[in-house]
Amino acid sequence: LVFDELRRVASDLRPEALQRKGLLDAIRELAAAVSSRTASEVTVSANAAVNGSIPGADHVYRIVQESVNNAVRHGEATRIDIEIRAYDGMLRVQVKDNGTGFDSADPDAPSGGLGLASMRERVELLGAQLCVDSILGEGTQIVVEGLST
Repeated sequence: LVFDELRRVASDLRPEALQRKGLLDAIRELAAAVSSRTASEVTVSANAAVNGSIPGADHVYRIVQESVNNAVRHGEATRIDIEIRAYDGMLRVQVKDNGTGFDSADPDAPSGGLGLASMRERVELLGAQLCVDSILGEGTQIVVEGLST
């Protein structure tokens, strides 16, 4: 059992699907895995332009993974929607949940948490922008824009 858990953690860090099939399929596999092992329903939608190799796909995957994990673990979300859109040579990724959310105006809000800090670092490395919009009792939305395709 411990070995299986270690294998799952290692796979989560660098999913085989990301290397074999690309970003979209890896995110779809993540969504299916989270849906099957939690009480959260995770959906993925993408436009036809999202395919093939995406520069910085590892970072984008980890941002989505951290957003989903935060929604499940901290937000107690029952629904998480992941939307990926490619347009004009750019990529936009949105992860929206119906969890508990948090008051971003509160100085004790989790804006400085390790997960969000990691997302900010990855977004900065990609030269993109991160927007975290959360309302206490209504959920959280994470948007990454400006990613080059």
